[in-house]
Amino acid sequence: MANLIRQTTELALHLVRPYITKDSTVIDATCGNGHDTLALAQFAYGMAKGADQNFQADVKKVYLAYADKIVSKIKNDGFGCALAQEEYTWASTKNALTQGDMLLMAYQLQPRAEYEEGALNQIHYMFGRNSLDKSFLTGMGSNPPEHPHNRIHESTGAYVPGLLVGGPTHIKGGDPDQTKYLEENKVPVAKSYLDVLTSWSTNEYAIDYTGTAAYALAWFAKPINVKAKDLQLTRKFPSITK
Repeated sequence: MANLIRQTTELALHLVRPYITKDSTVIDATCGNGHDTLALAQFAYGMAKGADQNFQADVKKVYLAYADKIVSKIKNDGFGCALAQEEYTWASTKNALTQGDMLLMAYQLQPRAEYEEGALNQIHYMFGRNSLDKSFLTGMGSNPPEHPHNRIHESTGAYVPGLLVGGPTHIKGGDPDQTKYLEENKVPVAKSYLDVLTSWSTNEYAIDYTGTAAYALAWFAKPINVKAKDLQLTRKFPSITK
């Protein structure tokens, strides 16, 4: 993982170096997700061979301090979820899994059992150990999303398993169904979710959402003698085209 991040960073530097000088002002084009790339940079430097030892120690200290804050939030949550109340925003499930992934990276910097356990707790949350008793991964778990917001699903009725939906968001605005639901009901923050086709703020899936789940699941998975039939859906889902 660290090598992939480092190689990607080197490629990015190669591409931008002709246009950026030492005194240039650079604007973060990720529009607010700069701390995401900061964490990846810290992890890559923390794992790098031949790095300045003093600076590397400082980087590790900062990264592990953030990991410890995540662990603290998990311990204070009844379901072992990494999300604080104000973090139930758009793509909250992705945010929970992202924090779990960061714990797995922290584990590689300093192997502590609570880092792995914390990451595993986010998988449990994703699969239904939450206040909704709801899996947020399509086709997985006993109560998965049945009506994900997706253009292909909407137009053809095709149901694709293994995709992570956004999950609860208590931020109103932009999604008429979710906004109406929150305004007309006293909905607890962690239950601000609708399994309906038109709720894009809570029930849409995306590749960056699913990527966070893939990393965590790959860490714990032991795919021995897994066959295609073992990955097939065991139940039917309603078709919206009928």
